[in-house]
Amino acid sequence: MAQQLSALLFKQVRVSGPGIWERSPEGTWKLKKLKVESFQELDTAKVSDVVSRLQTIGGLKWADMEDPHGVARDLRG
Repeated sequence: MAQQLSALLFKQVRVSGPGIWERSPEGTWKLKKLKVESFQELDTAKVSDVVSRLQTIGGLKWADMEDPHGVARDLRG
């Protein structure tokens, strides 16, 4: 896994896998251990650029959607 991730060094990635978290008395969480099972490179484009691209190609019809925030959340994964 480390060898595969090395190709993305200094890039933004999302990792997934089981982890162990510890909660402090103040209520903050700290990751103690994580076994990376999968990853994906993240797009670092600005939101305004992505919206412009969507508008150019016909985009999503946010005004026509009952729950546009939910749709955006679902698309983000």
